[in-house]
Order: sequence, then structure tokens, then C-alpha cells
Amino acid sequence: MLFITGMPRRDRTRDWIRNITADPNVIVHLKKGIEADVPATARIITDPREARPLIEAAARRWRRDDVDDMIAHSPLIVLTAATARAA
Repeated sequence: MLFITGMPRRDRTRDWIRNITADPNVIVHLKKGIEADVPATARIITDPREARPLIEAAARRWRRDDVDDMIAHSPLIVLTAATARAA
């Protein structure tokens, strides 16, 4: 699994969140050393209890102290790679 978030924005919903809402099937393009296109499913995390530990980790990495604002206004998704089907 891979988690993706961004800086808090109160004023708008990002287009990539709208796209995932419309179709959660995505392709993750890997590059810089490993080049591959990985099919995945995106899930938007809206539950603050589920979001808190992930946002706290991002806040520590970014040296931010506005965790509550980030939980309220930052996009947060989890990507799960599609499993390969047996032939």
C-alpha cells in the first residue's frame, strides 16, 4: 500500500481527488531506477481517526505542526496495487 497526501487547502478540492472519486482505478507510473506502470485502486480516506496517524507521519516529515488543519483540509488517499491474475 502507498499513502498520498498534500498540503492543506480549504478553498478547493483538487482535480485528482475528483478523478479518483469518478474512477478509483489508477495507474502508478514508476520511474527513476525502476520503470513500470502498476495498476492500483485508490481509496479516499475521510475518517479522521484513520487519517490521523498517516497525517501525523507526513507532518513530522514535513516539519509541520498543524496536524488538525491537515486532517481537515489535506487530501489523503491509499493506493492498493492490483493483484496479478493466474493464467
